[in-house]
Parts: sequence; structure tokens; C-alpha cells
Amino acid sequence: HVHTLVPQENAVGGKILALDSYEKIRTFDLLRAAIVGSENNMALALAHATEISEKDFIQLMNEKAKALGMEKSEFRDVVGLDPQSRTTAKDLLLLTQAALSREEIRVPAGMKEHLMETVEKKTFKRVASTDKLLWDNDVRVTAGKTGTLDEAGYNLVIEAEVRGHSVLVVVLGASSDQKRFEEAKTLIQW
Repeated sequence: HVHTLVPQENAVGGKILALDSYEKIRTFDLLRAAIVGSENNMALALAHATEISEKDFIQLMNEKAKALGMEKSEFRDVVGLDPQSRTTAKDLLLLTQAALSREEIRVPAGMKEHLMETVEKKTFKRVASTDKLLWDNDVRVTAGKTGTLDEAGYNLVIEAEVRGHSVLVVVLGASSDQKRFEEAKTLIQW
């Protein structure tokens, strides 16, 4: 499936991948860019590609959260930029477990970068992971996802291999980009 970017998607705010409006992108690349690079315009475009209204998409997100047992979470927008959205470390742990059980999410969550090509202009874009621990040789991170919001601070969920076991770590509200990775690394090595 191919999606045509619209101006609203490129104006979403936060971290966005620099692409022209009306460029055509494969949904495979939308998903990879949203997960690997935390590109908000790609996440919004992916939601739009479902052809479900944003209101209905958010309702489905909240229904899925409840089905996963995420009792203290409420999503107010598609990409996570609304400061009224709420979650907890426990709920993010449940979400991460469910998400990483799906190969189409697990694989990009563990990628250091994704190279994509637009459909019409054949423009190549390199999307680098925002998870700096993927490059850290002191720990074996197998998947990760960052999130940042002024009101919520610097956040991170990762899966790491520790002494032959898979461990999930959730860091919420760190004071800086670097601090979230330091706190996660400390927990991994504990």
C-alpha cells in the first residue's frame, strides 16, 4: 500500500522526517520510520493510511489499551504529543510486551537505521534510531523506543538481553536525553 503525505502530517510537530507534502511513501516505510526514528509525521501518516478517522483511531487505541490491561492509560491523539494523554510504567510494560510479540514491530524496534525510498521522486532517506543504547557495546539492547514531551520529560522503553534472559526496562520522566539512557543502562546492569 502507498500513502500520499498531506500538509497536516508534516505540520504535526515534534520530530518529523523532512519530506515534501504529496510525496508518496510505502506504508512499510511509514511504519519503519515511525518506530526506528520516532518520526511523528510518519506515525500520523500511518494512522491516516488506515483510512480510519483520527477520532476513531484514538478510540481504537484506547480500546486496545484496555484489552491489554493498561488500566491507567488514556490516549488523546494518534502520535502521543497531547500532554493530556496519560500512562504509567506498568502500562507501557504491557504495551511493549504486546508490541514486541509482533515481528513487524520487533524488527524495526531493534534496528539502528532504516533506509527508505519515496515512490515518485525516488528520494532516499536514512532514518536513524533515537535509541542510543542500540550502539552501546556494554549492553545488549534488542529493541527500544524513545518518547519525549516537555510535560513528560525524556522517556524510554527497551528490551535487553541480560545473562541469557530478556529484560524490559521503562524509564519515564528523565531530565535529559542522555539521562534516560544512563538510567536504563544502570537498570540493565543492576
